Amino acid sequence: FQAGYNRLLTPQTQIALVYGYQGFDFSVQGTAFHTHVIQGLYGHRITGRLDFLVGAGPQMTFVNTQTAACSLSIVAPYYCQSFGGTLIPTTEKNTNIGVSAQARVRYKFQKASVYLDFKRYDTNGSGFFAGAQSDIVSLGGDRPLSRVWDSFINVGYSHSTRLQPLSTVQLIQCGNPLTQAACPANNADSYNYGFAGAGVHRSFGRELHAYFSYQFNRISFASSFCATAPCNRISNQSTATLGLDWTPRPIRID
Repeated sequence: FQAGYNRLLTPQTQIALVYGYQGFDFSVQGTAFHTHVIQGLYGHRITGRLDFLVGAGPQMTFVNTQTAACSLSIVAPYYCQSFGGTLIPTTEKNTNIGVSAQARVRYKFQKASVYLDFKRYDTNGSGFFAGAQSDIVSLGGDRPLSRVWDSFINVGYSHSTRLQPLSTVQLIQCGNPLTQAACPANNADSYNYGFAGAGVHRSFGRELHAYFSYQFNRISFASSFCATAPCNRISNQSTATLGLDWTPRPIRID
């Protein structure tokens, strides 16, 4: 959810105040995080071809982590059932207060345009973490090749830090060689993601477009992923996509 108010100060300058909310509730019971963001934004067109936007503000995140306690208080959860105890599901709650930010510079050439973009905000963790704080930098551009063909290119890098900490039980299990079988598959505290891609569009009228794109992705986890033994913590992936875009004409509702 996002809502905001903006005001033009001059024909080239505007300011805005934005509030945003996002909630992630995972299928694992008791695992979720909810984020509230307030940002002040400032945008300015320097020339007819060059403009920029900057914004920043506080970000408050409430994180719920599933864990368990043993009905036998003196027994660690991992050994609970072995001693005849019962595991009782519990939820650990944490609050993170940080900063969200964004910045963008865009320049339009006579037949092309380029942009440099930076964003810092909470993400879903891309399936590796149950929530992450991500810093994302991307550089891209587009250029028409003919009346019906145009091309685009982008390259970027992101660093994501685990938002949801390992529970006390998980930390004990990961640090003890006898209980590492119960350690989460991914116990890294951060990962880096780099990507580079390019593609072309072809227009078949005002509403229908076809596109082809190729993208290379590289993911590398922090050294904490291999804390106990050497392992491969880097993954490379290439993706090619062929598809259609259909954008219908605007429909008036008044």
